[in-house]
Amino acid sequence: MKILRSALAATAMTALATPAISAQSDILFVLDGSGSMWGQIQGEAKISTAKNTMVDLMDSVPADARVGLMTYGTTSKSSCTDVSVLNGLGASRDEVKASIQGLKPLGKTPIQTSLIEGISLLTKTQPTDVQKSLVLVSDGIETCDGDPCAVAENAAASGVGMKIHVVGFDVDAEARAQLECIAEKGNGQYFNAADTDGFKKAMEEVVQVAQAQPEPEPEPEPVVEEPKGPTITEFFRDDFDGSELAEHWAVENPNPDNFIVEGGALTMISTAKGGFRAEKPENLISYTGEMPDGDWDMVISFTGEMSSNSDRLTFGLR
Repeated sequence: MKILRSALAATAMTALATPAISAQSDILFVLDGSGSMWGQIQGEAKISTAKNTMVDLMDSVPADARVGLMTYGTTSKSSCTDVSVLNGLGASRDEVKASIQGLKPLGKTPIQTSLIEGISLLTKTQPTDVQKSLVLVSDGIETCDGDPCAVAENAAASGVGMKIHVVGFDVDAEARAQLECIAEKGNGQYFNAADTDGFKKAMEEVVQVAQAQPEPEPEPEPVVEEPKGPTITEFFRDDFDGSELAEHWAVENPNPDNFIVEGGALTMISTAKGGFRAEKPENLISYTGEMPDGDWDMVISFTGEMSSNSDRLTFGLR
């Protein structure tokens, strides 16, 4: 015998989030000012190519983009903290151009420190709900024992939509591997420039990528779950182990000769006519244990055996 309780399952509803509307973009350039930028390509110093290209580029950056400029290695020959914010985000194009033209390469390549400061600047600048890009322009590898790739990976946890793009200018295989890692971990793109024309093209492309607004994520389809059936929970079970009825049963007018607990079953025998309608029916067994709260259904499973077609089983509810 089992007594089961059922509960009605509620229909689930899914709330849809509305994506934020993108405004202008923020682009922070970090231009290499290390001593190696004096190296020449096609008879011209790399710093001269970088300056001329970036000055011209400022006129083609979309007007609704806010730009800023950082550099490293321009004030000390040996310092690994030589990182400078020359123009904060939102500076005028003329101010940025003047800063670019005034750069004089001198020292080391502390890329890690420049990324830490650049990411911090982008993260703190309001509004934060716009596309923010850090564009690193470098001609070599980190020279201050830092791990800029790990820093770039942490940029994803800054709480704003940020990407780190990298332009490698005349770099060897080792430097390129590091710069590509920075772009990959920073969810950005790497652009390789082997010569003057390649650098100009790379800078044009990186600005286009930095300015492009990300495609909005498609709205999820509304999820409507079908109502589920009742939740079935077993409240009580008696497997009739042993040779006696358990204490949670009470027997009215017991006749021990007509029932037996044996082999995991309660077997009952009745030869009296009238069943429940008899004046004094025998072996009426009642459950006296705890009952579940609320509304519930009871399911009774039993096996009955009859000796002839004239016999019958009688059900009663009281």
